[in-house]
Amino acid sequence: MRSFVVGARRQLPGTVDELVKSPPFQGGVLVGSTPPSVIRRKMFKLNKENLVEYDSRFIIETDYEDLVYYDHPILFTGKNVHGVRIVECTIDESIEEGWETHFCLIVDDTFYDDLIKDKITLRKLIEGYNIIYIKKCFWEAELFEIYATPFDDIPDEYLPTKDSYIDIEGN
Repeated sequence: MRSFVVGARRQLPGTVDELVKSPPFQGGVLVGSTPPSVIRRKMFKLNKENLVEYDSRFIIETDYEDLVYYDHPILFTGKNVHGVRIVECTIDESIEEGWETHFCLIVDDTFYDDLIKDKITLRKLIEGYNIIYIKKCFWEAELFEIYATPFDDIPDEYLPTKDSYIDIEGN
């Protein structure tokens, strides 16, 4: 069974070079056993003032891999055109309206390795940013919007639980 989670705030660097060079979170190991679940709820309102222009940093172009799959990708990764790792976590969807939303995290290889080796939880990783990028994908139009959302504006029920982890065979 695969499950997930991740905490400590830091400002998200603005350039690709800053993103790659940002120091890894210096935290302890959190291990738990909460399986992933899809919770039906109304999506919290994304503030149109936080809508950012198209940015290739947020598009997975290569090395796509599902980390947690339950009827559809829940947690997945890949690299953007700059070769920088992206981790996305599905937080909500509307089949009727044809969209889904993800946390979109730009991480360095150290963070990623720590995440998949259970040295850091997804919750800890997410809490490590003052600003969380939320990608809203519209399936039929094959379009998306990116919102730069302050971490404190995200309701707790949209965050992974504090005791969850990723269990990937071979790690």
